[in-house]
Amino acid sequence: VGERIVCLAQADDWLNDHETDESAFKSRRWLGQAPTEKQLQYLSPAQRQDYGLTRYRASALITFQFNRRDIRRLVMSAAPERRAA
Repeated sequence: VGERIVCLAQADDWLNDHETDESAFKSRRWLGQAPTEKQLQYLSPAQRQDYGLTRYRASALITFQFNRRDIRRLVMSAAPERRAA
């Protein structure tokens, strides 16, 4: 639980440093909007069947898909350090 709180605090700090009022408003608006047709093209059939899918969630899923390899590499490179601690 403690690690999760630290991660969320760091994410909040990053948003405070990098997010503009305009991007925050856009993100909030996307929480209630359906995904675009272009977004749906990049999602798997199972993800497209989620009728509660929002534009914001679709954006997060697509971003994760495009960055999966880098995320996995960073996590795996940090794993040996964590095991040593």
